[in-house]
Amino acid sequence: MEERAELEVLTPGSPLGQALMGNKVGDVVDFEAPGGVLKVEIVSIEA
Repeated sequence: MEERAELEVLTPGSPLGQALMGNKVGDVVDFEAPGGVLKVEIVSIEA
């Protein structure tokens, strides 16, 4: 899995935000992106 640490802000209404809702740190989630399905791992959550 490629690491992309530059993503800092994510809105819950975005497609990725909706895919992550209800998950916790350490979970790996499949996300339907324009270029195909991506796997993302939740490494931290801040409010």
